[in-house]
Amino acid sequence: MKHRVFVKNPHLKSHASLVKLKRELAMERLTKWLKFRDEFIDHSIIKHGELKCVYCNKINLLRQVDDTDKDLLRSLATIDHVTPLAKGGDEFDYDNLVIACRPCNEKKGDK
Repeated sequence: MKHRVFVKNPHLKSHASLVKLKRELAMERLTKWLKFRDEFIDHSIIKHGELKCVYCNKINLLRQVDDTDKDLLRSLATIDHVTPLAKGGDEFDYDNLVIACRPCNEKKGDK
């Protein structure tokens, strides 16, 4: 059974405080990544005129899709790290990033 902590202002050294801090840091990181993703996609459209997968050359990739539509998910533009983060790649380095369709990005994984 998982324990949930509902404390508005937990003591700074408490477990609840640590949980709250980790959640806030995760949200801050996600917000930063989503903003960066939008900027990188805008940059790619300006530079190349379209969103195209660098691996399979699929064109007209979509910026956003309804994640319940499996057909549209195959056309989602994702950002792939050429040198994966797991192997020391830089998360926010434009030179380490390319646009890839979701299937190619998932297939590549951390290779």
